[in-house]
Amino acid sequence: EYFAFSINGMKNNIRKRDFVAFGMTLAIDPKAIENALDRFRAGKDKILEMVDHSELSPEKKKKLDEIIRSRYDRLYGD
Repeated sequence: EYFAFSINGMKNNIRKRDFVAFGMTLAIDPKAIENALDRFRAGKDKILEMVDHSELSPEKKKKLDEIIRSRYDRLYGD
């Protein structure tokens, strides 16, 4: 639930604007920040597919799927 370090003064419930603010603090070009977030967003289906094909128990697969979906929803508002 928590990051090891804070992003934009927060350790949990991180949203896209917090990652953007963090990137800006590091003087990363805004276009590069957006490109990185876009690539991460595009990988959602692949990540969920990897979970589905993993050797985790069905219960753990379900829980991990729920966590990934909730984090993507929080980050991107999907």
